[in-house]
Parts: sequence; C-alpha cells; structure tokens
Amino acid sequence: MTCPQCGREVADGSRFCFCGHNLAVATSRPPEGVGGWLLFFCVQLVILAPGFVLMNVLTTAALISKVGAMTPIGVCLSVDSIARLLIAGAGVYIGSLLWRGQRTGVTLIRPYLIAFPALHLLLACLPFVFPFARDIQVALKLHW
Repeated sequence: MTCPQCGREVADGSRFCFCGHNLAVATSRPPEGVGGWLLFFCVQLVILAPGFVLMNVLTTAALISKVGAMTPIGVCLSVDSIARLLIAGAGVYIGSLLWRGQRTGVTLIRPYLIAFPALHLLLACLPFVFPFARDIQVALKLHW
C-alpha cells in the first residue's frame, strides 16, 4: 500500500505513514460515472427536457404572434418562455455535470430539484393572478 500524501510504500494494515499521515481516514473519491436511475435522470435533463421546452417555446411563439407581443398576455407568455429556457439551460448544465461524475453536479442538483417544481408552479399560477386571465382563456381557444 502507498501513502497518498508522500507516496512511500507502507505495510498493509498500518494506521500511520512514516511522514505522519493518518492512513485510517477514508479518502473520498469522486464518483466514477453514472448508471441506473441517475443515468436516466441525466439523459432526461440533458436531452429530453430541452427538446420538450423547445417545442413549448415554439408553440408559445406562434400563440404570441396571434395575440400580439405587446399585449399583457403576450408579455406574460414571453416571460414564461424565457423562464422555461433558463430552467432548461440550468438542467442541461447540472445534468452534464452529473453525467461526468463531478461533485459540483451533486451539490447543484439539490437546489435545482427544489427550485424546479416551485418555479413551474409559479409560472402556472402567474397568468391567473393578473386581471387578464380571461384573455388567456380566449387566446388558448384561438390556439387549440
């Protein structure tokens, strides 16, 4: 066995090296790749989710062109699309970090998994808080 601090050969089962380094302390290694559910989650974050968000943004752009970009509903839909693109971008970044096995991805995924549903809930409720909720319903009927 070799000492991780000085590189000297040390007898197996030794607790300390000649340099004084404590060999009994477990050294943490970074993750060595992903598999199983974590791999599925990474593929979903990096590949599938951005595709769905892009389709949603293109559909919303068509709806904005019908109702007008400077109307209250057009502004609300534009803000919604920008927020969804930012969320998807953060997901791609965090998913790629996880996929490569970097510890930063593990650190960032926790706040992302809390913020993701909270932001989507806010985005879903935002149009109905404002007085132009009826305009949204009319616009959706025009679109579908």
